[in-house]
Amino acid sequence: MSRTDLNAVDIRAGEALIGICLNGATGRNGSGFDIDAYAMRLVDEINRGTGHRAVMLEEGTPSHAEAVKNSRRSRELADQNDPHLEEVRRRLDIRLAPTAGVHGPDERARLDSDGSWKYDPEDFGQVAALAKLIGKFSSDKRGQRKGWWFQGACSKAFKAFKDRFDPRYPSTWIRAVKKAVKAALLGHERLDSWDHDSLALLGCFRRALGVSNHGPDGTGKSNAMPHIRLFLPVAYKGGIWELVRNLVTELVSINKDRRALRLSLMVHKDQDTSDFPDMGDFLRICRATWCEFGPDSLVWDRGVTFRPDACLDGPFFWPTTEHGETAGEGPDAIFSMVDRFVGMIAPIKPYGVWIYDMIQEWAPQGFRSESDGWFESYERITKPNIRQASVVVVPSRCVADDVQSAYRVPPSMIRTIPVACEPGKRFGTVHSERVGEVNAPYFLYPANAAPHKGADVVVKAIMAAKRSHPGFPMLVQCGFNSESFSMSFNGQGSRHAVSMRKLLARSGLKEGTDIRFLGFLPDQQLKWLFENAIGVINAARFDNGSFSLIEADWFGCPIISTDYPGVRELAGRFALPVRFVPMDDPDALAAELTQVWRERKANRLVGNHQDRTGQQTEHSARTQAEEFYEVLREFGIKSQTTKIPPH
Repeated sequence: MSRTDLNAVDIRAGEALIGICLNGATGRNGSGFDIDAYAMRLVDEINRGTGHRAVMLEEGTPSHAEAVKNSRRSRELADQNDPHLEEVRRRLDIRLAPTAGVHGPDERARLDSDGSWKYDPEDFGQVAALAKLIGKFSSDKRGQRKGWWFQGACSKAFKAFKDRFDPRYPSTWIRAVKKAVKAALLGHERLDSWDHDSLALLGCFRRALGVSNHGPDGTGKSNAMPHIRLFLPVAYKGGIWELVRNLVTELVSINKDRRALRLSLMVHKDQDTSDFPDMGDFLRICRATWCEFGPDSLVWDRGVTFRPDACLDGPFFWPTTEHGETAGEGPDAIFSMVDRFVGMIAPIKPYGVWIYDMIQEWAPQGFRSESDGWFESYERITKPNIRQASVVVVPSRCVADDVQSAYRVPPSMIRTIPVACEPGKRFGTVHSERVGEVNAPYFLYPANAAPHKGADVVVKAIMAAKRSHPGFPMLVQCGFNSESFSMSFNGQGSRHAVSMRKLLARSGLKEGTDIRFLGFLPDQQLKWLFENAIGVINAARFDNGSFSLIEADWFGCPIISTDYPGVRELAGRFALPVRFVPMDDPDALAAELTQVWRERKANRLVGNHQDRTGQQTEHSARTQAEEFYEVLREFGIKSQTTKIPPH
């Protein structure tokens, strides 16, 4: 690309006019790249993206001359501020982009008397300078591609140096360019060019457009109530949906009193919301449609346009409503209530993520068995999405440590909010409903069909116990998709389900008398199962500690669980009397189950129904919602002055 690339920016505060000047670079360069078409596409992005107006500054017009003059003047002023700058520029083959707002070492950008906003290099200047830097790579097609990659890589490398330079002053960020150059070259072989260029430029332009949200003194203009959209991108039954439903209900209750936010909830198109209370005007619930920025036409429902080559290794996505919405109609920020994504989230507005666990790091075998491409998606989509989030919420210290390690997320981005569990509220007013064909005695195993839940270990433990004790009680498993373990299941199911059915066929256990798989149950039937169980089993290899253990304690059931960090932290927080057994040890589990059975037969174990959780306010959904509300309030205020996640 020509070294006389995008060279001047003039943002007028009144109408947010952005002027882009090519300063003599026209037509196609030696690599066949159409500079005019590229610049016009950038103008189109700005016009479509936010409602601001962008124009090309044609050479020979007063606007163009003024922009060039501003650029030249800023370079002269920068040279006065730093005597070493000219040497740096010669060495790096850089011509500074306009920084006319910098009038001295101690002055910030400001509104000039003619009403023009002279923006500082934090936005346009930074990337425009990088565009100059890559001019020497444009001699041939190979060099052209290397140059485009180089610009994007340098832009990403700037994130690592944000604490080492003040973007208001050219002398400091030019030095950061030198560091970014070195860092960017290290990864040159593994990245391609077009993947990063327009992504870097898009972020640059969107930050520059944020000038309309700032006053002349650089402070932000705060709207009365920022709009935060809580987002559940996957349809859930059971624990996750119950947590989201209860948390959002409490958030709305808090917001009715404080009126500091506008809240909406976006759910997957297949999510069952029939059990969600009607919040009226205080909460709008909408169904999500993932808008895909494909390889040919990257348009966000009349709102934002991207260059096709903005995609890293696949398209960007952005959640919008079923009927579409413009950029102005959408929220100020979104907060994903889970860390499951269909693709790269488009860098349109700030977003946060709630991460409940890091099972994939501790029990990866289950994810490999479910999908051969899961970890490829995890590396290519999930990790970049988490890293560019503005805030990450986790439920425990264990998860916080894992998030820092796996995603390289700085501690300052992480908020720890322990999740709530109130069995008294869930089951206190529910009438028990008997589950047909289940007769006492039995051990209850409330767990979904995911491989990390350890169903294979439980089945092997029951096999061992029945070999030693022919009258040993039956096992009852309930939980999402657990019916797929049954030999009578009508369908294929997951690979893990197929493996479980093969294990059951070899086990000698008889369905109906030795073992039953019930699937997902309503609270009425679940309450009956808890009330009549000998004990409750958790055989997970890793999670945050199953909440069914807290519910079991509320019903007075003995608790038998494998030993891992998450359940240890949960047991300590809720003072649970857990009987721990080693992980992946069916014989140890069988021995502990046998001991509980014997104690029950001897009447030495009597259920003691006590709602200890209800007596401790730190375990309540209200307390959890209060903490989350403060995170959202802080997040919302920042979102009004920042239109992409800060880095």
